[in-house]
Amino acid sequence: MMRPPIPVRKMRKRNVFLNAGGKADDDDDDTKTEAPFRLPHSLWTNRSDSKTPEQKCSDIYQSYATMAAIRVVMAQDDGFGNECSEDVNVSETTSKILTHKEKHSMRSGTSFVQSMLQSADPILRSAALRIIETRRVYASEKEGMDWESSFRYAKEDMEQWRVKMLKRVAEKSLEGE
Repeated sequence: MMRPPIPVRKMRKRNVFLNAGGKADDDDDDTKTEAPFRLPHSLWTNRSDSKTPEQKCSDIYQSYATMAAIRVVMAQDDGFGNECSEDVNVSETTSKILTHKEKHSMRSGTSFVQSMLQSADPILRSAALRIIETRRVYASEKEGMDWESSFRYAKEDMEQWRVKMLKRVAEKSLEGE
């Protein structure tokens, strides 16, 4: 049975202005008519894109949750103390997942797990079901990651790094004088 196609949102045009202070402002603000810098629309999308930036970000989150879930499933079968041990135990599940990874891209977490489900190997199919459930836990509001906080932390870290780098550039440029 074929699933109905997922409706694709019309991509909204997004221009971002950088004001003199370096902070980005969306151009939805009607009071802003001119800015010194404009980031090109192609940073967010291009003609061949069928996904919005938000959908692209969703894919990244899904891939991250899948990779984390795979790591948990492998650690469960290998033994959790493996990283600190000289006598590393590699379970059959881990071995088969790593072999499967060589032939199937993990760029799309969902596609990777789907390819495991379609495998003739019962160990891979069982691991795929465990990965699906672990991903569900990562995504749950009660037990999972606080995705909003993680995005906020990422933005804060990027801003702190930006300020630090600009300060270094300014200091280096003043050293020569």
